[in-house]
Amino acid sequence: MRNILEHEYGRPELKSVEEALDIASLFVMSASAMFIPFDDVLEFTLPDGSNGDSPVTHITAGLNRDSRGVFYTVYAYEPGGYGGRCVGQCEIKSGHVLFEAMVKLSASLMLRYKVEQAFSDFDKAYSMI
Repeated sequence: MRNILEHEYGRPELKSVEEALDIASLFVMSASAMFIPFDDVLEFTLPDGSNGDSPVTHITAGLNRDSRGVFYTVYAYEPGGYGGRCVGQCEIKSGHVLFEAMVKLSASLMLRYKVEQAFSDFDKAYSMI
């Protein structure tokens, strides 16, 4: 349609233009879904018996942005679900090996795309620290 209009200077029919706009709109909507910010909080529950002497049973990581840049703030909690007491926190800054793995994991979970690979990549990154 575009070639006819631009190169042959032909006037397309209204129905053809409407169909072309519908197709282009569907493409833009499907592609724009990739640029919607992904979920910005990850929550991990540690398997029973894996924490040994540690009082930590679950961890949350929230994505933050400020004048210093982009980073995850990670909080560790003792038993009690959301009512558990926070026993520690840290920041994982952009550029850290875990930061990239966490972004991939979050995006994969949201899009339900290559989730197993994202978990595997996170495990590899975590084993490096």
